[in-house]
Amino acid sequence: LIEVFSFTSFRRQSFVRVCLVMDVKEERKETMINDGESNGGEGTKKEQQYEKDTDDMEEMNISQLLFPDGVFPANKAKFSVSYNNRLFHGWVKQPSPACAVASLAGAYNALTRRSRDDQGSLHQPDVLILFKEILQDRLDMNKAKACRSIGADIASLVEKLTIKLQEENKSLGMKFEKGTKKKIIWGHIRDLVDNLENTEPVFERLRTVYGKHAKKEQEQEMEEEDADDEEIENDDDEIAAEKKISQRSKDEVELEEIPVSPKWKSMLFLYLEGLGGMEKLNREKPSTGHFGNWGITSGCAAISRAYDVQLRCSPFMGKGKRVSNIIHKLSIRDPEEMIEEQWRDLVSTFNREDTVLLFHLTNHYALVYATREWVDEETNDVVRELLTARKGQRPSSWISFSDVRKILIGWPGYQMMKIAKI
Repeated sequence: LIEVFSFTSFRRQSFVRVCLVMDVKEERKETMINDGESNGGEGTKKEQQYEKDTDDMEEMNISQLLFPDGVFPANKAKFSVSYNNRLFHGWVKQPSPACAVASLAGAYNALTRRSRDDQGSLHQPDVLILFKEILQDRLDMNKAKACRSIGADIASLVEKLTIKLQEENKSLGMKFEKGTKKKIIWGHIRDLVDNLENTEPVFERLRTVYGKHAKKEQEQEMEEEDADDEEIENDDDEIAAEKKISQRSKDEVELEEIPVSPKWKSMLFLYLEGLGGMEKLNREKPSTGHFGNWGITSGCAAISRAYDVQLRCSPFMGKGKRVSNIIHKLSIRDPEEMIEEQWRDLVSTFNREDTVLLFHLTNHYALVYATREWVDEETNDVVRELLTARKGQRPSSWISFSDVRKILIGWPGYQMMKIAKI
C-alpha cells in the first residue's frame, strides 16, 4: 500500500515536496549516499578540493539525484524530500577557487527567478568584479588605519617588503607553509627597519619601537603584539592620535609628539593580508580564499546596489560564539528534542519562497539545494540529510544533518547562512 499525500513537479516551480507512507515488504537496500562521510563527514583530502567544477553539463537527472540510490525509496517506512528547482536551474559553475562569488551568483539567479542562461543572470565573473570593489574599499580604509597607527605613509615599507618576498619567489598572496607566514613577513620587516639606509619616515618611526634600535622595554612590548592580527574597528589610541593630527597640519606635527600606536602591528598586518587577498582575486584563476562570512554579507549588499534588488544575508545556524544574532546556536550538548527543532526550522526556512541557504562548510561555500528525511523500515532510525557541494557548485553531496552539525560546531566561522530577497 502506497499513499501519496502530495506530489507536484514543474520545471519552473520553486519547490517539490514528496511525502509518502509505505508498508512495503522488500529486502532492505543500502541507501546512504553521503560523499566522503566515512570519516565523520569531513571527507577525504581529495574530496575537499574545490578548485573548480567539472566540464559536465549543468543539467542533470534531478529524480535520480534526489532519491536514495537514485531510485524510488519503496523500502522506507516514511520518506519526504524538498528541493529548490530554481537553484537547480540557477546555480553556475565555479571555474576557479572562487566559491564565495560563484555561490552568490547562483543565489541571485534563484531569488530573481532566472535560469543560468537567462538574460540578466549572474555568473562568477560578474560577482568577482563586485568583490574586487569591496576589497579595494577595505584596503583603502585599512591602509589609512595603518598609516595613522604608525604616523607615516607605509607605501615605501610595503614596496620594499614586496621586493624582499619576490627575491625568495614569494608574495603576500601565496600559500605559505603552515606556521611560517608571520615569521617570514615580520622577519623581513625587522630587517628593513634595522637597515639605516632606509630613511623614509615610516622606518624612522618604527625604529622608535621595533628592531635593534628600539628601546628594550618598547621592543618587548611590541613583540607581545605579534599574535594580535585581528581587525581593530574602534581603537582609542588610534582615535586620539587622529584628533591630535587634525588640530594642525601634518608638517607642523613633530614625529615624536604622537607615539606609535600599540596596535600598529595588527593594523599593518591586516592591510598586508588584504593586499594578498587582492592578489588572489587578480590571478588567472581567481580565488576568494581571503574572504570570510563578512565577504558574503558585503557581497549581498553590493549585488543589491548594482542590480536593483534587495538581498539580505544573516547567520542562521552555527556555533555562535562570536555572533550574537544567529538564530540557532549549536552545541554538542544539545538534546535530541532541540536537534529535531533545529532540523525542522532548517527545512521550513529552506522551503520559503524568498530564501536560499548558503552553507559555509569546511574550506568552502556552497548552496543548499535539497533536504530529505526518512524512517528506516527495519531499524526505525531517522535519517536527515541536505544536498550541497563539497567542491565546486554542482549539487552532488548528500550530507547528514549530524555531520552538518559537527562541521558547524567545529569552528565559529562555519555557518549556515540565510540569504533572503526582501
